Amino acid sequence: MAQGHRKDSDKSRNRKDDDTLAEASHSKKTVKKVVVVEQNGSFQVKIPKNFICEHCFGAFRSSYHLKRHVLIHTGEKPFECDVCDMRFIQKYHLERHKRVHSGEKPYQCERCHQCFSRTDRLLRHKRMCQGCQSKTSDGQFSL
Repeated sequence: MAQGHRKDSDKSRNRKDDDTLAEASHSKKTVKKVVVVEQNGSFQVKIPKNFICEHCFGAFRSSYHLKRHVLIHTGEKPFECDVCDMRFIQKYHLERHKRVHSGEKPYQCERCHQCFSRTDRLLRHKRMCQGCQSKTSDGQFSL
């Protein structure tokens, strides 16, 4: 049988099989996409959200995203800081937090060279800081 085609008997797979298939698809970065064409001719590419949270009925595009979300409801925080014992739902949040202790600031403004520990802080700086604007010879600011 060619890959990607299913027999009618395959349609009786259970939800666990679907989750396993979705996880395999997620790990390979091959996610099914749906093209939605509007009446005006414009279109959007959407990823179906077939994984539903039993707590709040939120919809997610993969079992990975659903499992990560469910931690909000269970209160489980599996990632612990070894310096201050703070706990986090996602590994990324722990890694970001560790920069508080290390003092690492890997994100730098290309205009004024100020450094930040988080990308969101750098983006806020770029929007708000007058120091990032360069002065023209007549004393006016320009971007």
